[in-house]
Amino acid sequence: ISREAKIRDVSLISAKNGFGVDNLVTKLLRDLKPGQDIYLIGCTNAGKSTLFNVLMQSDLCDLSDDQDLMQRATTSIWPGTTLNLLKFPIRKMKGWEMQIRLNRLNLLEKHDIAENILTKNLRRQSRIRYAHLAERINTDISTTTPFLMENNHPLIRTVRNRGKRPFESMKKDSMKCNYLNDTPGVIYKDQLLNLLTTEELLRTIPREVIT
Repeated sequence: ISREAKIRDVSLISAKNGFGVDNLVTKLLRDLKPGQDIYLIGCTNAGKSTLFNVLMQSDLCDLSDDQDLMQRATTSIWPGTTLNLLKFPIRKMKGWEMQIRLNRLNLLEKHDIAENILTKNLRRQSRIRYAHLAERINTDISTTTPFLMENNHPLIRTVRNRGKRPFESMKKDSMKCNYLNDTPGVIYKDQLLNLLTTEELLRTIPREVIT
């Protein structure tokens, strides 16, 4: 790898089962400078769109509470399914919000240690197909905090549900945001997936843990 690439970090992740994604989100929130956007770049069928959809459900997305308003990326075994530039606004996390997130990750680290012990035991028992790495992706910050109130409470009032409109990045308020962008896959000259038929793709791309 050329030194001119200026690689800041390397993370081992799986967008399919969530392994390492929470740590990746923490690194992005911590290292991202004001005014910077993020672009997902890679070859076709590398998993960019799957990662995009997963990050949309994390603390990195400023609209994680209103995910239905965002356009999701298409995921498919066929290369070249991402044809347009999808994006979502990045959350500007405050210091106390980051601390809440770090506290949760520290608690989950103890749970992960116990999970790793169980995974090693499964491998020893030759049950490798059940011993795959997986993590849950949670959000710590929510703009909608539910609470209960009696029907006859003096402060209760009826609010008309006007319905929320889909997110539009070209609005004035939205144009001030920084975005994470999903880009169409790059076709590499030595890549074989683009030459395979549908039947060959189904046989080539793994569906289970490779043992």
